Amino acid sequence: MDRRERGVRARTGMVPASHSEVRVGGTLFGPGRRVSRVTRSVDAFADALAVFPGSEAERNAVARIAADLAASGRYERDAGHELAPAEVVEHLRDAPEGRVASRWNWWIGSLDLAYGGYGEFAVRRWRER
Repeated sequence: MDRRERGVRARTGMVPASHSEVRVGGTLFGPGRRVSRVTRSVDAFADALAVFPGSEAERNAVARIAADLAASGRYERDAGHELAPAEVVEHLRDAPEGRVASRWNWWIGSLDLAYGGYGEFAVRRWRER
């Protein structure tokens, strides 16, 4: 199959099984992408973030975006290792006092300054129930 035929198949949804995509934590990955279920678990991030002040909805929003960051592979590429929930807690403890989302955004801002491209992982809003 040539390049053009692959493009047509992808656009029409007729993608062979060897070219399937997997959705993990709201992020799309192609075949061959390594995804650790423990590290990528939104629940694991939410449980770890419970040490910081903030509502459950706020904590869940941060946990979802943390799982997306871990699943993206960007942090692993820049830091040289996977992003784990315990590591997030360690970094957020360095942040100025505040709720979990403001601490998260402080850390994401520092990653953005250091490496660039992390702004999309900032938590902008969440829905209280």
